Amino acid sequence: MNGEAVFLTRVGETLIASVEPVGESEFGPRRLVAIDWRSGIKLAPREFDGPFDHVVQAGKTLWALEVRPGRLLRLDPGTLAPAGAPIRLSNGRTLGLAFGAGYLWVTAADAGEVLRIDPATGAIRRVPVGGFPVGIVVAGGNVWFADRAGGTVVRLDPRALRPVGSPIDVGAKPSWLAVAGDSLFVPDQDAGTIARIDVHSGRTVGPPIRIASPAKVGVAPAVASDGESVWVSSFASSTVTRIGSSAASSPAAAAGKVTLNYTGSAADVTDGSVAGTGHFTATGAITDMGGYIDYRTVDKARTTAKVRRVTVGKKGTIVFLIVINLKSGSEPWTVVSGTKAYKGLRGRGTEVVDNYADTPATFVMKGTVSR
Repeated sequence: MNGEAVFLTRVGETLIASVEPVGESEFGPRRLVAIDWRSGIKLAPREFDGPFDHVVQAGKTLWALEVRPGRLLRLDPGTLAPAGAPIRLSNGRTLGLAFGAGYLWVTAADAGEVLRIDPATGAIRRVPVGGFPVGIVVAGGNVWFADRAGGTVVRLDPRALRPVGSPIDVGAKPSWLAVAGDSLFVPDQDAGTIARIDVHSGRTVGPPIRIASPAKVGVAPAVASDGESVWVSSFASSTVTRIGSSAASSPAAAAGKVTLNYTGSAADVTDGSVAGTGHFTATGAITDMGGYIDYRTVDKARTTAKVRRVTVGKKGTIVFLIVINLKSGSEPWTVVSGTKAYKGLRGRGTEVVDNYADTPATFVMKGTVSR
């Protein structure tokens, strides 16, 4: 590489490396190098005057971010040659770059701003956010950025450009961000840990994951996603750690209140066979969605009906037992079993809405869950 690769990104079957000079050539030109993902053969090295620490793909175009002065450069994905004049962003440092919701997003750290750039026109909207914004990603319908000064992660609505909820405390010095599955991963440079946030609820999931001993000096951990896991490199511990996003690697359900909404079909079944199917959404301590199947039995005296509700979400399966008093109308439920994220889950509550005679049928269950 004839230098130090400070940033890597994969674009299709190509790996793009940002290479800085070292040794006697420390003050020489910076380069972007395209490498065949499978063979490792260098395809298209290209020299530039300034350092480009981040490269993203937006449609068929590559965009590279120059740190200082802050500029965006459109690149030809085949040759890495500039495909237009740079877009001037800031006189200070621009550290984070992402693409999502139809826009390019940049953190102007020294200015305390998040920039939204239209890739078609180059038009820029500046959002004053204060602090020292660093890493930025788009996930779960929101824009997320790490504020190193405040030790928080902040969400923005990509259209209104206003904060969503309160800042999320993640540690002393958050840096870069990566998304895998339904989770946002946030390294803390000083603590040597990774915080995990559910991108739907905005809540931290479990305790921080340690990857290195605490250290007040060193390079911020780099973090990259392969879709289902994140890989974190720590300068302090000289390690690379893989953290899975699968629900089994960390609880997807915290203790607290939960609401489950069901919509589907229903039939007056009494022999334990299928009484209805449909889809569900869960909010609160559980955030998930998917399908469900009801199995219903009724005793001979027709005083009690039992519904075994198998709820199959993205994070796992929960089986509920609902015991319906056909005289009083009470419908308490309990968690019978769970798989994957919901293994070991306990819970109880009440079905507060039971419109089984409607088309479609609707049900609402409320209660609490814990482990």
